Amino acid sequence: IISELTSDYAYANKLDSNGVIDPVWSIGDFGNISGYTPEELKEAGGWGKLIHPDDQEEAGYFVSSLLKGNPASIVSRIITKSGEVRWIQDNSKPWFDKDTGKVIGSFGAAKNITQQKLAEEALKKSEEKYRTLINNITEAVALHEIILDKSETPVDFIFLECNPTYEKLTSLKAKDIVGKRGLEVIPNLEKRWIEIYGRVATTGEPETIIDYSEYLDKYWEVRAYSPRKNQFAVAFTDVTDRIRAEEELSINDRRWKQA
Repeated sequence: IISELTSDYAYANKLDSNGVIDPVWSIGDFGNISGYTPEELKEAGGWGKLIHPDDQEEAGYFVSSLLKGNPASIVSRIITKSGEVRWIQDNSKPWFDKDTGKVIGSFGAAKNITQQKLAEEALKKSEEKYRTLINNITEAVALHEIILDKSETPVDFIFLECNPTYEKLTSLKAKDIVGKRGLEVIPNLEKRWIEIYGRVATTGEPETIIDYSEYLDKYWEVRAYSPRKNQFAVAFTDVTDRIRAEEELSINDRRWKQA
């Protein structure tokens, strides 16, 4: 059983009908992770003493499952002997009495996943900051994944996310486009855009383009870059008024020179 569960440490606990858990033995890194020996933990009040107050309810479900004779898993916080909070992933199987067949305890193994959880929390905070920034900038921003055919030629892309400014400028709503193919959303999308975006996504080389979109009847200044292989992000602004003003100025300039 233990070989299936081996992690940072393995253990055996006695378990009574009230859900009180008493440690019997442990091998591995239990002492370094918790700060307790099995004897000290028993004197301190047993396994429940370790569990963070906010995770006690989940721990109750964990113990209940074992008492019913089922394997159980839990990811929870423990409070070490020194008062430090650590995250543990615990996998356990019931320990049955040979004569009565009743559950008398559990065998299990646990892993210290504190660094993983801290990394996840840091990533979440980073993503929240990123989303706040993206949602509040005035440029239209969208993230996509390029689709390649068997010959590695870009043929389409998938919308992954976009900000409110993108929705406003294009009239395309995130709820309607995320997860869909570009040509599904914009059937008459000019092929050159897929070629440009495919080049950026596959080579990693950023590009800035000022071009006219027939679909939206606007001129766009588009900055495209690849945040990771086979993905591309675009940030663009509507420069239609500027381009048309420049064209009008050019026409007037030619007229003045011909006069």
